Amino acid sequence: MIDYDQILLPTDGSEASQRAIAYAVGTAARHDATLHALHVVDAGPDSTQGTSGGLSADELNQDAEKSIETVTQEANNADIVVETAIDSGVAHESIVEYIDTNDIDLVVMGTRGRSGIQRFILGSVAEEVIRTADAPVMTIKPSLNAEE
Repeated sequence: MIDYDQILLPTDGSEASQRAIAYAVGTAARHDATLHALHVVDAGPDSTQGTSGGLSADELNQDAEKSIETVTQEANNADIVVETAIDSGVAHESIVEYIDTNDIDLVVMGTRGRSGIQRFILGSVAEEVIRTADAPVMTIKPSLNAEE
């Protein structure tokens, strides 16, 4: 059996990342692993930070803290050790750097399920992480049925 000691859950507070929490916590519990929760405040070229009508840095940091706290609560409820971090940068680059720096064995992350031209235009953080990370990546698709 493959054993995971360090599991990373990148979170942005979205529905997609919310769904990934249960998978990450469950996997960490089964392997008695440390769960790392990382929120990257997007400072990439498509960031809304600093643009008119966008969110302020304070609002972005508050959202980051809220998404990290949600993961922390779920991990604490399952008696799992959790380490948290908030970073600023291009999301997939910060995630891959965190993986390398912290010897992450498994990444569990949500994906928004975009396809076709929408994915091509907007890109995909999960896809970039899958292509560039030196750790396996488990992606959790968003619910297709709201009554699940």
